Amino acid sequence: MKTRLIYLGTRGGGAKIFRELRLASRELQEIEEFQFVRSDRLELSDTDCPISSSDIVLPSLQTVCIKPWHMLKFIFGTMKLIKNGKKATNVFLMPSPLDYIAFKLFKFYKQKCFFLIHDAAPHTGEIWPKKSSIQWRLDKADGLIFLSDFVFQNVKERIRTNNYKIASHPPFSSFTKYFEQSIRPVNCDSKLPIMLFVGRIKKYKGIEILAEYKTQIQEKFQLVLAGQGTLPDGLEGVETLNRWLTEIEIRHLISQADVMIFPYTEASQSGLIPSAIALGKRLIVSEVGGLTEQINSYSRAQTFNPDRPDTLLVALEKSFRELKEADPSQEYNDQIDQTTFSELLSQILVVSRN
Repeated sequence: MKTRLIYLGTRGGGAKIFRELRLASRELQEIEEFQFVRSDRLELSDTDCPISSSDIVLPSLQTVCIKPWHMLKFIFGTMKLIKNGKKATNVFLMPSPLDYIAFKLFKFYKQKCFFLIHDAAPHTGEIWPKKSSIQWRLDKADGLIFLSDFVFQNVKERIRTNNYKIASHPPFSSFTKYFEQSIRPVNCDSKLPIMLFVGRIKKYKGIEILAEYKTQIQEKFQLVLAGQGTLPDGLEGVETLNRWLTEIEIRHLISQADVMIFPYTEASQSGLIPSAIALGKRLIVSEVGGLTEQINSYSRAQTFNPDRPDTLLVALEKSFRELKEADPSQEYNDQIDQTTFSELLSQILVVSRN
């Protein structure tokens, strides 16, 4: 039986998950047939892991909005998939408004559909996915795969299937396997250790907390904020890269960071935390959502309560002291048990074969 893995978005974590599962599928291709379906606007900037020419390509939402007649191309393309794989199962890796149309076509031809669930509810300031679109997936799925126990616990009373698995978000190989030291990606003359926030800058990411405690942070660290979004006031003197970052840029930023900070005020899970753990980075993480679940057994993580931002000062002091006391010649080599994308793909197959 053929398993389709479908990503109809463009970039970010969903695009990376799509590619990582394609790489992982090579280990299982002798016992399982996979088909990878993506949008025509997929963006993956890392030349070490390029976009595959073997993917089935459908029009993206952006393409359909610009050229509405491409909706017919989307429908005909989906119908062709069905015709060429009548017994296939379909796994949607990230929410897209186009999922609804593809789902209706697949179900009309009695094909099963499964969803990877990232969030229990919309994040503050996000316009997608909507609460109704999350619930629609929970209602309609033939099976579900959750990326954290936190999300499962928050939706378990709302799901209508007993066919589900709870997995953990694996580290991205584009940040770990191809990791290398590099020149400093920011203009930083400070001799202080670098504290890095990297990712999309959204309301729930807690950048206001960093602005409030900027002075105390920069007494001990050179704070670097990197990512696209609207920065709050109060960040004068902070090194910023306020734009969409390529994977190579993110990799270089992580390579130079002494501490990575995740000051979120709400979260389901983070795609970057597992990669940072795999690289042995020191972390400061807010005690929200599924983030504490991700660092549960990691000795190099400090936590703080975002409802009591002053607890950040304690975490800062502990991280700074650990850095001072650490032997720079001694590599971090603790063995951390992390889920791999091969294991995640195996979990997806268990659900889709149930």
